[in-house]
Amino acid sequence: GLRYGGTYTGSVDVAYGLTDGAGTPEPISVIGATTGGCSNIAIMSAPQSQVRLSQRCPSSLFRGTWLAGERVVSTQPICGATNYTYSFRQVSSCSNGTAVALDSLVYTTNAGTPYMQLGVLPSFGNTGAWDVRIRPNFNGYSGNFGPAQRIQVAGTSASGELEYELVDAEKSMELVAQEFAVYPNPSNGELINVQAANLNSALVSIRVIDAMGKVVFNQSFAVEGVLNTSVAFEKSLSAGIYMVEISDNDVVKTERLIIQK
Repeated sequence: GLRYGGTYTGSVDVAYGLTDGAGTPEPISVIGATTGGCSNIAIMSAPQSQVRLSQRCPSSLFRGTWLAGERVVSTQPICGATNYTYSFRQVSSCSNGTAVALDSLVYTTNAGTPYMQLGVLPSFGNTGAWDVRIRPNFNGYSGNFGPAQRIQVAGTSASGELEYELVDAEKSMELVAQEFAVYPNPSNGELINVQAANLNSALVSIRVIDAMGKVVFNQSFAVEGVLNTSVAFEKSLSAGIYMVEISDNDVVKTERLIIQK
């Protein structure tokens, strides 16, 4: 409920559980509002997000690529974002920032994680260069766009991967029809999206296990019947076959994950 950039007045109530010399409890309450509180408490401005360094020019991306955002200041986490807005403005090339068009393409994600698939923009060209800005949005208000970073799109996926690109786009909209989905699959090993429905526990855990049985990722998530999250790996996973496991009370569901480089 605290907004980035907001100013607040706060107070602290304290309850003491004291005892007298005879050992009789004598609880004492100190109400902060009656003794004076703290005013003009300033919450820092919303941290900004930008395109991940590894995806910027001169790297080449496919339309099936999941564009990833990262914090501009790594020591300031972005807390409580409900979704992210991406703004694209086409430029001449990676090395030439002359705008091709004055209008920008704008897309807002449905999840509170800074990832979007380039293929969701139907008017986005298969090839070209774009200046991209990312803005986190919160419950009832928006943050600020981070600095523009340039990306280069080399076209759609190779013919052998086109089927997977289409399947991944469909999976992102199939949560109602599926109880457990992992995509993109195959993945490049940097991140995956995990969706699950009809969960019974308030806390579920996700584990990613490699072919040798080693757990390479293990984290718990608070849920209310549905899980929709992105898992970004600190170190990109090596090529191979992995198992993604979600534990919901005593029920364990698994999906096979393929990492291709």
